[in-house]
Amino acid sequence: MCVGYPAKVTGLVPDLKCAQIECRGIRTAVSIALLEDVSPGEYVLVHAGVALEKLTPEAAAEIEAVLRELETLSYD
Repeated sequence: MCVGYPAKVTGLVPDLKCAQIECRGIRTAVSIALLEDVSPGEYVLVHAGVALEKLTPEAAAEIEAVLRELETLSYD
């Protein structure tokens, strides 16, 4: 199973088509080559180091809530 996670764009590296992102306190860089017009402050869905789509803040919060809920499940 593959899981994408929501992340907030904190900066851009335009020459490399990369964005600095933050998710759950972790900061890293991801490719934004698949997206157009990404700006700091926006949210993106990230999988395998690539931003796949832009998200509204509400959608990002909803996805984050579901991921946090999944962490609490027990698979005994």
